[in-house]
Amino acid sequence: MVEHMWLVSAVACGQQAVPIPALSIACNVDLLAKTLQGYCVSFGLDDSSLRKAAEHTGQPLEQLKALVKSPLAVAITEEQVVELLMEAASKALKLPRDLVPVAEVGPSFTVVYNMLKIFVDEAAADAHRVLLKVFMSHRPRSESDQHVVSPGGSRGIFSPTDTET
Repeated sequence: MVEHMWLVSAVACGQQAVPIPALSIACNVDLLAKTLQGYCVSFGLDDSSLRKAAEHTGQPLEQLKALVKSPLAVAITEEQVVELLMEAASKALKLPRDLVPVAEVGPSFTVVYNMLKIFVDEAAADAHRVLLKVFMSHRPRSESDQHVVSPGGSRGIFSPTDTET
């Protein structure tokens, strides 16, 4: 993941980079929005994945969505990416957000990489919260769903004695 963030940062700052008026950086905001959407899908923070988890566990979908603090995949817009870049720049400099446009924020790559890292850390925490909720509320499967092929090849309910030889 770290290598991917480095690569995206380099490409976003070099390929079709557009100056961002609120910051003294230039980057490809469209590429960053698509990358963040992809991270959300990878972490299962998209509507489809959350819906499947809700159906599987019997939890209300809104209850799982409420655990997610970062934007869901469909909610990530270019404007939101600019906001995330502003936050990343202010955190990197430890300045109030209002002062970021007038301060020298450093190279574009650093701000973009920091934004991606912050987003991934938050998305991972969201995925962790959702998984905990899903696992804690997991409905036991019926006996017919618990049939597996034992090491000997016969079908039956898996038990500890099936693995002993």
